[in-house]
Amino acid sequence: MAKVTTYDDIWKEFLVINKTENINLPQTENKIYDIIHSAVKHFNNKMHEDSDLEYNDESESLNRQLTNTEQLIIAHIIRYYFLQNGLTYY
Repeated sequence: MAKVTTYDDIWKEFLVINKTENINLPQTENKIYDIIHSAVKHFNNKMHEDSDLEYNDESESLNRQLTNTEQLIIAHIIRYYFLQNGLTYY
């Protein structure tokens, strides 16, 4: 089986770079999935035809192994969402 990037890989990367209150982070699996889905869609949109990322909730993984740079970009997209939502909230 080919190596793939898991949701845990992405979420752990996000937690490493996260500088927001953990109380604001989603606590349910479904909400975390939704955030990862949004970040992957945003990534695909920005990369245009160069990106073919797909997510699979059943296996909790993407369709391929991300490069370190790609994984970091997706983690930063998630962080951006949280920071943006924090500004909107306040």
